[in-house]
Amino acid sequence: MALRNVYLFIFLSITAASNGQKTDTFFKKEWIGIDTLIIKNDLTRTALKKVNVLYQKAKQQQLPGQVIKALIYRYTLENRITDNNSNLIINTIQTEIATTTDETQKAILYSLLAKQYREYFNTHRWNLYNKKNTLGLKKEDITTWSSDDFTAAITQNFLRSLQDKPLLQKTNIDVYDAIVIKGNTRKLRPTLFDMLAHEALDYLKTGETYLTKPAYAFTISDVNALGSLDTFINNVFSTKDSSSQQWIALRLFQQLMSAHRTDADKIALLELNMERIEWVYQQATFSGKEALYLKALEEVITLYSQTPSSSQAWYLLARQEATKAGSYTPFGDTANRYGFVKAKQRIEKALPLYKESNNGTINMHNLLQEIARKELRTQTEKVNIPGKPFRALVSYRNVDTLYNRIIRIDNNEEIHDPEWRNGYWKIASRLKAYKTFIQILPAVNDHQLHAAEIKIEGLPGGEYALLSSNKESFNDSLDKLSMQFFYVSNISYIKNNHDFFVLNRDNGKPLPNTKVTIYQQAYSNNQKKFINEKVAEKITNENGYFRFDEKTNVYNFRYQFSKGNDRLYLRENDYLYYENNDAEVENDLNTARYENNNNRVFFFTDRAIYRPGQTVFFKGIAVTKDYKTKFSKLITRKDSGWVYLNDINRKKIDSARFALNDYGSFSGKFQLPQNVLTGNFSISITRYNQANTYFSVEEYKRPTFNVSFEHVKGSYRLNDSVTITGTAKAYAGNNIDMAKVVYSVKRNTRFLDPWHWRRPNPAAGNREISHGEITTNAEAKFIITFKALADDIIDRSGNPLFDFSVTADVTDINGETRSSNTQVTVGYTSLLVKINTPQLIEADSLKTIWISSTNLSNEKEPAV
Repeated sequence: MALRNVYLFIFLSITAASNGQKTDTFFKKEWIGIDTLIIKNDLTRTALKKVNVLYQKAKQQQLPGQVIKALIYRYTLENRITDNNSNLIINTIQTEIATTTDETQKAILYSLLAKQYREYFNTHRWNLYNKKNTLGLKKEDITTWSSDDFTAAITQNFLRSLQDKPLLQKTNIDVYDAIVIKGNTRKLRPTLFDMLAHEALDYLKTGETYLTKPAYAFTISDVNALGSLDTFINNVFSTKDSSSQQWIALRLFQQLMSAHRTDADKIALLELNMERIEWVYQQATFSGKEALYLKALEEVITLYSQTPSSSQAWYLLARQEATKAGSYTPFGDTANRYGFVKAKQRIEKALPLYKESNNGTINMHNLLQEIARKELRTQTEKVNIPGKPFRALVSYRNVDTLYNRIIRIDNNEEIHDPEWRNGYWKIASRLKAYKTFIQILPAVNDHQLHAAEIKIEGLPGGEYALLSSNKESFNDSLDKLSMQFFYVSNISYIKNNHDFFVLNRDNGKPLPNTKVTIYQQAYSNNQKKFINEKVAEKITNENGYFRFDEKTNVYNFRYQFSKGNDRLYLRENDYLYYENNDAEVENDLNTARYENNNNRVFFFTDRAIYRPGQTVFFKGIAVTKDYKTKFSKLITRKDSGWVYLNDINRKKIDSARFALNDYGSFSGKFQLPQNVLTGNFSISITRYNQANTYFSVEEYKRPTFNVSFEHVKGSYRLNDSVTITGTAKAYAGNNIDMAKVVYSVKRNTRFLDPWHWRRPNPAAGNREISHGEITTNAEAKFIITFKALADDIIDRSGNPLFDFSVTADVTDINGETRSSNTQVTVGYTSLLVKINTPQLIEADSLKTIWISSTNLSNEKEPAV
């Protein structure tokens, strides 16, 4: 195997096997010879000797690209000889850093070192998450490190690689052509600073540095993060949490965009701006971010319409409309029914503006194909009554006319062949039709999936298939085909363990004297396939009853019922329909089973011990083991589910919804109850193996004061400023003044109408909308003010209510911390009117009718 296929982790765009324009003929020839030796594994030591010679020559001739290239070759080959000794690679890079005087080489080496740490961490994260941090230990061997040690080292070395910003910005990437793949995007990374900064951003954007989250953790709550280009560059993002990867990434984006602000060619600036907009939109916690996201994309189109890369902004705007269209539900949420139409209109407006193909235009063409994709499925009752019409449910998308063939397939085993790749649809479309008919479907122009019922005329008893197509040609490669198997028979049966009752399907009366033939599926070595062998015959009694006692542990039986001319033979594993696919899909059951058996979630909490009433901040990272490499890897599919807080008796006392992000992680927090039996609590997920973590809840110090909130008075509506007053009072009666108060406000959405939970709706979930730090005044009071903003995702249908949960942690001058929380409910209306009437009332008296009015937090309020 060539080296280029072994160590692709070095750089996203740097490899050890490419040559630059400045490399002389001697080096080119030598590298080709070394690559030839590497392919022959038994000549590794010979190749290593030649690499060391080239390393010395590159040093003498001051060829920085060749020096780095030789270094990469050297530690890769040494690693092969020493059986994957990661410490050796790290020591080699660290030695080179200590000896080199070239600051640009040193910057690249720091980045290589960070990526080596990250590679080791990604490979061994399964074991590293279980390791505890140790203090006062000299950790020269990375096998003794914890996950926090790795995240600190990775971040530190990436930042070291960017220390000499002016020098790196002056260094053209061409100097390192020997280790850089040119590709077609050189303009996006013109300087060494661009290259190294993007390597750091690729890591910082993942969120892995927040394994332990402080109470003052930085979140992207500043709307200027999604502001215009100049607004973003000039904004100051302040925080106490200087180790936050999100904060560091924002500042790095600002530096990169500032460096390219005055470029004549705006391609690098535009790509950076697009990357910033997409990432901030995913990470931001403020309300109304969707509107700001769309505004930012519109700005890109307005300012850079002449730049080919602006086509990506058009695509993202169209994709946003298409994403909204996915929430459409007939007879439910119809707000975004025409989202696909809007997306298509945007694309058709944008494509003529760009003469040459680029990533944005390619993405738009792909989205157009997705919008125009045809879908067709049919479904009937599995068994229907002879001679009587019955219905078929047709699910269709971008199909206006349904062409149907009813095919009689009695005793036709060929049609049940599941080998789709062996010409299944060709076989099906060539079968003789018993009956044909055409059905015009209800016209729609929204590109959504719809459903309609069609009538199928009565058929005589037998086994049938309904073959449907959107075109009369029934071409298996050009048309959309759907196959639905069904039976027509008056025979039905009920099975209760070993007891069978055979009944008339139409009137439910018993069917006596019905012959039942029982088959068992077994593998035939002679025929090299599974066949059905007859194992028993039964005759029903006057009550339509028979009993069959299986004598083996196998359960793959089939039953054939015959009475007169009527016959019912239901096939095991019979599918309701088949649908042809445009592309082949590989189904690797072994891989899925292995990775599912090895998946788990690692939890991290912000501390190991809590007091009742405090907030538990947690983060989960979902990992599994790769089937082929047996190394750990993140689970990046969009899994979602519930995470639970359990007390010492393992009783669930709270829950929260979670969804994995693009980096296989999620985070949240639980509020511990005040009056609770202390001990070992846990956070768990039932879907993953060993997905839980334990922590202690103890009253490890007798409290000297408590924190309370005043009841919320007055009525509030959305967009009003809500004021909450809290008090920190000592049990001795004195005021706790000048105490630090760290607060957060989190919004959750629910619906007043009890029926609304039945209809699909895009879940808003919990979202932190405000946080901060204040102090108590001389009267021990503190005031929290926030704006009651509506969720920008939820519409007004269903009377949504917004619960604003306010949590405050108060720390006095002695370091003691007490917590409390309260909740304010705000909606599109400010008052609730309740009418209380008995079931029976005198016709001439209204005195027994009581009417009360409260605010949405159930505090009494006058209704004027």
